[in-house]
Amino acid sequence: MSSTSKSGMELRFLFIGLLLLGLGLSCNQWLVAQFVGLLGINLNLVGTDGLARLWFLKSVFVLMGLPLVFYKFRHDSRGRLLFDISMGLVFMLITLITVEGIFYALNLRKMASTPQITTTYSQVYIEPDEELGYTLKPLTRATAIQKQGDEVVYDVTYTTDALGRRPTPIDKPDERSHFILFFGGSYTFGDGLWDDETLPAQVGELAPEYKPYNYGVPGYGTQQLLVKLQSDEILDEVPERDGIAIYVFICAHIKRVIGTTDVQNTWGRYLPYYFLDANNQLVRQSDLVTARPWLSAIDALVGISQTGKYFNITLPRINDNHRRLTARIIAEAQQSFRDKYQSDAFYVLIYPHNPCAAEIIPFLEEVNVKVLDYSTLFKFGDAGLWIPDGHPTASAQKIVAQKLVTDLGLADNEAKHESLQ
Repeated sequence: MSSTSKSGMELRFLFIGLLLLGLGLSCNQWLVAQFVGLLGINLNLVGTDGLARLWFLKSVFVLMGLPLVFYKFRHDSRGRLLFDISMGLVFMLITLITVEGIFYALNLRKMASTPQITTTYSQVYIEPDEELGYTLKPLTRATAIQKQGDEVVYDVTYTTDALGRRPTPIDKPDERSHFILFFGGSYTFGDGLWDDETLPAQVGELAPEYKPYNYGVPGYGTQQLLVKLQSDEILDEVPERDGIAIYVFICAHIKRVIGTTDVQNTWGRYLPYYFLDANNQLVRQSDLVTARPWLSAIDALVGISQTGKYFNITLPRINDNHRRLTARIIAEAQQSFRDKYQSDAFYVLIYPHNPCAAEIIPFLEEVNVKVLDYSTLFKFGDAGLWIPDGHPTASAQKIVAQKLVTDLGLADNEAKHESLQ
């Protein structure tokens, strides 16, 4: 090949390389959405996952462009080094894409071999909230239908009151002089259950002097418990001035505190973020993503990995520091309840089949939080007690309600809780 031809080829490579670099540096969500739309490709670019996909695409353009740019300068030692490094990065990229492609196919195969669980809603019943991350829409009625393959698992209706709480239908609500507040996530809210089948509603049936309030929202954790009890709004929302608070705890709540990849990359990007500062004081800093942008970006990349999906990899792994932080948040919530109601009637109810009970209880006891350990009351897989997606049935909630009412002596209004009044 003549020197003129070589020079022309090098210039073409340089031009293409610069073009790829320019695309990598300048492309944004809008441009990518327009381009893939023209090709008829459905690519999700929304949220943390979408941002991770965008940055991966930008990286592909940049890494493919670098060796083409350095190709012209490969004749001197420095240029050769840069060219070799860029080629190495390209081969690493090709290897990564190949591995991800293999596990993508394996994930598709796994999904095809197992009936998929899908849930549809007649309308959106969640809305953003600056303090809580999100909350239930007030005065909403939404039908939820879950299927496993073609089989209908449940077909129920969720309703909310004027304050965005799930109602608890009970007899003679105006004659009940005490409150019992329930906090937590979907187990408290009652995923897959009618309003009168939830844990708060069933406790209300068995405790005639107590008016139950359901503050559970799917995906909530200890952060929302603290935010809600620190707010003075609850004094206006609950007219009774004496009662009990129950926080329904499951192991997944620790993940929600620290924002593991499976939480942050799905519904949890706007969950409140808390940490312990250098003085061991609990501090809130906006939400999981805003407070930790670089960590969130790394988590997002892990979240879209097909390899990670295949091996069910979530980061970080739970350790004692995370358990201690979770317990501290709960303890702060307990203190807020004590300050508002002059009462120590605050309990953490560890729901059945939560094997982390033995690990979290010592940290709760360390901060003097009372625990109702129901983790061994029944097991996951017990007939009639679990919905296929892992949520408890109405029968399971009834067992827990009966145990709670008995342990606290609520049926005969001789509650065993301690009062500071």
